[in-house]
Amino acid sequence: RHLSFFDSMLELQRRLFALSLLAGGGLLTAGCGGGGGGVDEGAPGPAPAPGGGDDPATRTFAYIARPDSRDVAIHQVLASGALRFVESSPAGSGVSKVAVHPSGRFAYALNSDARSVSVYDRQPADGLLSFKRSLEIGSFSALSDFRFHPNGEMAYVGTGGAIQAVSINADSGELQLGSLTQDAIPIEGFDVHPAGDRVFTIPHVARVISWRVVGDLLEEVNYVEIDGDPLGVVVSPSGRF
Repeated sequence: RHLSFFDSMLELQRRLFALSLLAGGGLLTAGCGGGGGGVDEGAPGPAPAPGGGDDPATRTFAYIARPDSRDVAIHQVLASGALRFVESSPAGSGVSKVAVHPSGRFAYALNSDARSVSVYDRQPADGLLSFKRSLEIGSFSALSDFRFHPNGEMAYVGTGGAIQAVSINADSGELQLGSLTQDAIPIEGFDVHPAGDRVFTIPHVARVISWRVVGDLLEEVNYVEIDGDPLGVVVSPSGRF
């Protein structure tokens, strides 16, 4: 009886250890979603549950920036929420973010180290990306963020000490450089108000700066000091906070 109990405990320990490895792998994949390494280049993701039909595919897709392989991994979202690898599209050095245009027709990858934004045609039916070209963004440091204006005609790129406005061609999705809003303090992150009339930035000091959108220019409105060491800012969907 004691031997049986001991064997049972060993088996339980073994299973718990295996589960901890799976959980750790899940965290690793999620943690590397913007940094690669979670999925091997060209390798399929986790297989659907046995039977396949129990976990059908949806027409929803997820895109993962993978700087190690300089590409964007395309995954189909299954009904259970699991991801199934489809294929990858090339990106640039230090690719860190992927953004899908509000129309769903185009996608963009921010190549932080290459200081460029890659432009893709996107097929809404199957989620596939076709690389078109990259727009070089002049900057003295790595690019930090990419956000659309709500009208879909413009986007903003964080360039360390400034925000670069870029216009978006409605037919081709291609980008063209616009005005550069200078800020002497490096920008950690920013967000665009849902109404499209304000941009809020977090510089590398304890404050939040509000900017007024005037065409493709940003005019500083005011700033407030905050405690701590801020890393990012997000505007609520209501636009009130």
